[in-house]
Amino acid sequence: MIFQLSVLFSILMVALALSMFTHTYRSRSKIFNNLQRLTSRFKGMEGKAIRKNILSFPSFEGKFRNRKISAFFHTAEGKQTSVIYFTSSAETRAPFSFFLKKEDFFRPVQNNRIEKNAGKVIPDLDPRFEVRSNDQERTQIFFKNETLLKALPQLEKYSAIQCGPDAIIISKPYDGVKDTLPEAVSEGFDLLSNLAEAIESVP
Repeated sequence: MIFQLSVLFSILMVALALSMFTHTYRSRSKIFNNLQRLTSRFKGMEGKAIRKNILSFPSFEGKFRNRKISAFFHTAEGKQTSVIYFTSSAETRAPFSFFLKKEDFFRPVQNNRIEKNAGKVIPDLDPRFEVRSNDQERTQIFFKNETLLKALPQLEKYSAIQCGPDAIIISKPYDGVKDTLPEAVSEGFDLLSNLAEAIESVP
């Protein structure tokens, strides 16, 4: 009886492993196909989708509006578990930098570590985000910029936004293949490029 149960358990585990492999393979293939379609669907976008192996998360590297762009996945620690993030970035040459994050989303980190990398909290700029920067004056000026004010509602779906000095980076918890549809990814790149142009204009 115990032997029969062991065999049955082994069969179930193999079936589960095969099912997980198939699901992962199909999901990664859909993501890769979506990223491959970016350059053919949107004029002025150059680049290619990259996949190291059939089970790895694909990524995209290219150029848009004369800026280097990329989209990729990474894993980070949330409050209770590891979280897969979908991240997009665009090149910029900003005279300063600031960091936005959603309150109470990430696992608690020592305040001095955050300050060292992102600067001190600047209060009363936007209730939707914790805003940090080592250049408070420029950041406060930029929060009056029309492009940023229009972008802030769109940025609410992202858990972290790094603006400058050499890139604009937006990151959100991965919510399925729909996040990698060409329309969704190109919308992110367009938002990034607008922000890059705006932050570069700050004296």
